[in-house]
Amino acid sequence: MINITETMMKLIKYAMCPEGEPPACDLPEEIVAKIYELSKLHDLTHLLTASIEKSKAAQNPALLKAFQKQTLMSVYRYERINHEFDRLCRALENAEIPFIPLKGSVLRGYYPEPWMRTSCDIDVFVAPENLEKAITALKDGLGYTDGERCAHDVSLFSKSGDHVELHFELIEDERVNDASNILGRVWEYSHKASGCGYRYEMTDEMFYFYHIAHMIKHFELGGCGVRSFLDLWVMNHRMDFNEQKRNELLEQGGLLAFANASKLLSEVWFGNADHTELTAQMEDYLIDAGVYGNFENRIAVTSAKKGGKFKYMLSRIWVPYERLKYVYPNLENKRILTPFYQIKRWCKVFSKKSRKDLSNEMKLAANQASGKTGQTESLFNELGIKI
Repeated sequence: MINITETMMKLIKYAMCPEGEPPACDLPEEIVAKIYELSKLHDLTHLLTASIEKSKAAQNPALLKAFQKQTLMSVYRYERINHEFDRLCRALENAEIPFIPLKGSVLRGYYPEPWMRTSCDIDVFVAPENLEKAITALKDGLGYTDGERCAHDVSLFSKSGDHVELHFELIEDERVNDASNILGRVWEYSHKASGCGYRYEMTDEMFYFYHIAHMIKHFELGGCGVRSFLDLWVMNHRMDFNEQKRNELLEQGGLLAFANASKLLSEVWFGNADHTELTAQMEDYLIDAGVYGNFENRIAVTSAKKGGKFKYMLSRIWVPYERLKYVYPNLENKRILTPFYQIKRWCKVFSKKSRKDLSNEMKLAANQASGKTGQTESLFNELGIKI
């Protein structure tokens, strides 16, 4: 029997290391179609096109064209986002605002081709005291418009519709073990980029730490996608680094166990390592969840945190202040207003638009096997993630 996940990873591995021979792929059409759907779920289809072409795996012209279309779309997305990123950097430089590019804008430089590292957003970090000045610079200078404000970032949109997230916190308090204490010192672990006046770069160990912390955040929310593990593989194979410095920072933040397990899984998928029981469990949790996770995993995690399905359902009705303030940043330091914001949230949750989604979620929570919650709790404990 052909393993869809394993075959997809081999195709991705060849895309990242094209100097080798493409994997033998004498595959039935229905298998290639399943690989297409799985890779699209993780926003990685564009990486498979060259492998599919050279191995002649896609005999159906329409299916091959679907892969090729994803590659063309990725090149277009990169050119568009990169153009807007350059404009944003110039605007912040001109406004004399220190800033740190995050995620894909940094990582794509280490991929064989920059368009291979897709992203939907442009993520930039500024100090909280410079946030309003940065917003003004982008709105007045580039014509950006307002999106949502959260407790850790502000969304803006360019005239062409590109989504920009201005982060002023890298991880919210009470999330991801002790990561916020480390990430709160990000400027201590940053230096000016070469030839720039206000653009900064994180040191390798802080960039690696932030990546792991961001992975855990999404892991808790139901899944972090295969792309995060490919990024991890890139950071361990294409970047210069001091492993001791990385591990010291990870240990301080309580993230070392997850980092080690994730590194091993990246080697299983894109290197030559064999699965362990732990990496196999991680794969089961992640593969069907896609880039942003799924409800099933999210319910299992929250049920484990709350102590069962019934308490999970109660938690969806009454959200504690510590979580509600991230939904409504104006609630920060105003705990007395919690009941009013609960009512505001209920109006949104029980609106006609959201009612169907909530109903489906509650049905899924009620029908979920209790063993799923126990398995998820055991997995998180082994990965060192506090729940």
